[in-house]
Amino acid sequence: VATTRAPATFWAAGTGPKVEGDFKTQALSAFESLGERLSAAGLSFKDVVFLRLYVVPEKDGTSDGKARDEVYGQFFNNAKNAHKPARTTIAVSSLPRPDWKIEIDAIAVAP
Repeated sequence: VATTRAPATFWAAGTGPKVEGDFKTQALSAFESLGERLSAAGLSFKDVVFLRLYVVPEKDGTSDGKARDEVYGQFFNNAKNAHKPARTTIAVSSLPRPDWKIEIDAIAVAP
C-alpha cells in the first residue's frame, strides 16, 4: 500500500526583545516577538521543536534561571500548550544589540 505524505515545513528564526528592562521583561518580549514571527509564518508555539536561548550573564556570572523558566512556562509546558520543545541555554558575553539580555533561536516544523 502506497501512502502519500505531505512535505513538512521547516522554519527557523532568531529574535530578541523589543523593550529595555530587566532579564524577565526582555525574555517575555523576546518570546512574544517569537510568537509574532511564528504567526506570520502560519505557525504557532505548538510547532516549535527546538529553542536555543542565548543569555548574557550578570557581572557576577549568574543568570536568572527562575525568571527564564517562568517566562518559558507562559508559552510552553502549561495548560494551554502542554508541548515541550527541546531547548538549550547558552551564556554569551554579548548579543548583536548591546542592550539585549536574551536572544532566541527557534526551529519549527509543521506538516
